[in-house]
Amino acid sequence: MPMLRHAARVSGFTGLAVNHVDTLSGLDELKVGHSYRLDGEELTTIPATTEAWQRCEATFRTFEGWPEQDWDAVAAEGYDALHENARAYLEYVSDELDTPIYAVGIGPGREQSLVLEDPQY
Repeated sequence: MPMLRHAARVSGFTGLAVNHVDTLSGLDELKVGHSYRLDGEELTTIPATTEAWQRCEATFRTFEGWPEQDWDAVAAEGYDALHENARAYLEYVSDELDTPIYAVGIGPGREQSLVLEDPQY
């Protein structure tokens, strides 16, 4: 997440496409690098130098996993058909980057993409 925050800031993200959400299914939990600890201080973005970066310790945010789903059925029904734990993860990413999610990839085909018409997350 620290690298994504940096990328969002310097690139001016206006929306996100998050792919491979289906490949994360079946995990008991999902750990996301939330921030770094450097000399006792929490950093939410990457440090300015590689020397400082190598001294960082990652801190994680843990999400409950979600089961395998019928991804074609989810694609047909839309975002709300995603398991609630998958939505919690996606909403976290959106909130942390202060950027709406426009599309979610849940399979290899274009038809397995959830395109949010009115992105909220």
